[in-house]
Amino acid sequence: FIPVEVKYTATPTVKDARHLQIFMDEYPCRHAYVVCQTPRAYILTERITALPWCDLPSLLDLVK
Repeated sequence: FIPVEVKYTATPTVKDARHLQIFMDEYPCRHAYVVCQTPRAYILTERITALPWCDLPSLLDLVK
């Protein structure tokens, strides 16, 4: 699994990723992503990264 949550904000917080955290506690996955309007990727938690929507194709390359 590669959990992804989409947010409209450019500055997601750990609170915005709480549903991803719950999902990751229940299912085996290494990392999750919040796809949003941020100008560059940054780490929200050890296992969750905020990712600009324009970088989504690079995330999709991971599943190939």
